[in-house]
Amino acid sequence: MKKKVIATLLSLTLLFATSSPVSASEITAAGAGTTPVDLTVETQILRVTIPLSLPITMTEDGEVMVADNASITNHGAGPIKITDIEIKGANGWSTVDYNSLDNASATVGGKNVGFSLNLAATNILTTGANTDNFSSGAIVITKGQSLPLTYDAVLPAQKDEMVGVQVAEVIFTIGWND
Repeated sequence: MKKKVIATLLSLTLLFATSSPVSASEITAAGAGTTPVDLTVETQILRVTIPLSLPITMTEDGEVMVADNASITNHGAGPIKITDIEIKGANGWSTVDYNSLDNASATVGGKNVGFSLNLAATNILTTGANTDNFSSGAIVITKGQSLPLTYDAVLPAQKDEMVGVQVAEVIFTIGWND
C-alpha cells in the first residue's frame, strides 16, 4: 500500500513538472477569439559519425588494399552537408597527384601518397602537395542516413616495415543543410 502511494505521488509530480502551463481568456460577447501559438525550440543537435581512420595496407608485393566499410552517418536532428574536404600529408608525407604517381617506378621509400575519395558519386582526388579537387559545393546527407565512403591510395614501395603510421589526414567540413 505504501509503495502504491509513493508511486502515485511520484507520477503526479512528474506529470505536473513536465506539463506546460496554459492560460485561458474569456470571450464575453459574441465574436471570434484569437489564440497565439508559441513555439519553443531547443538547440538542435548536429551529430555526425565519420571514420576514425582510413587504413591502407601495402602487401609485400606492393599491392595497396583499403577498407571497404567506411561511411559517414548523420545522427543529427536534420539534414547536413559536407561543404569541404581537404586531404593533406602528415608526419613527413606529402600528397601528390593521384593520377600521376606510378608506384612501379617511384623511388622506394618515398614519402608521397596519392589519395582518392568517393562520396555520393563525387570523386575527390589529390592533385598536388596538400591539395585536392573537391569543388562540387556540398554533399547532403539526410537525417538518419549513411553515405558510403570509398577510397584508394597509391604510394611507392617501402623498404622498412611500418605499422599504423599516419601518412595523411582528411578534414571534413560539415554543417547544417540550410
